[in-house]
Amino acid sequence: LVDRDPVQPREDHRASAKAADATPCAQHGLLEHVFRFAAVTEEHQHDRVQAVGVDADQVFERSDIVAMSAVSDMVNGWSGGVIQASRDGVFVTPTYLVNQLYSTYLGSERLASQVESPTFDTTTEGKAVLSLDAVASRTADGRHLFIKAVNTDNHALSTLVEIRGAKVGTAGTRETVSGQAGAANTFRTPHAVSIWKEQFRAGGNFSVTLPSSSVSVLIVDLQ
Repeated sequence: LVDRDPVQPREDHRASAKAADATPCAQHGLLEHVFRFAAVTEEHQHDRVQAVGVDADQVFERSDIVAMSAVSDMVNGWSGGVIQASRDGVFVTPTYLVNQLYSTYLGSERLASQVESPTFDTTTEGKAVLSLDAVASRTADGRHLFIKAVNTDNHALSTLVEIRGAKVGTAGTRETVSGQAGAANTFRTPHAVSIWKEQFRAGGNFSVTLPSSSVSVLIVDLQ
């Protein structure tokens, strides 16, 4: 559920996306890296995608919206460089793709949101951590709504989204950073983890399926 009313920085969200039909699993170690971003970015594998997305959502929830930022180790630079280049090839990492997706659909006003989903336990972030993490924003002209959703579960989540306080168009787009389990972007497989796009039917209430271990942005028009 996404409330059209904006919220102030550091204010608790009250929006709501409800994930159903998912089997909670023990995801030990997933969020161990969320607040150790350097450790996350050193990996080019698909299973780091959701950790980067959750980290970005945490920052989004607790601070003002930042119009521009920079990535340390942009090209090569340690193994964490988000662009890897050699004499003969180049590829971008999942971290690059998540940053690309989030910056493309930034929004200028953060909206209240509330999330319900299966939970799991971690050794550092505590118990009953939500498998689905989501934040929402809209453009300055109020014409477009962006819902950034991170599915940390290793199962796809069938998710019901409810939007209150706004008239929503019927056409929606989902862009997702995803790949096969264990996939990694390398010089030989530069697109193993990529951004995938699909259309869905939107409205005030709609359902979408979020692939396992993925980061998605749902784009809908407001009327």
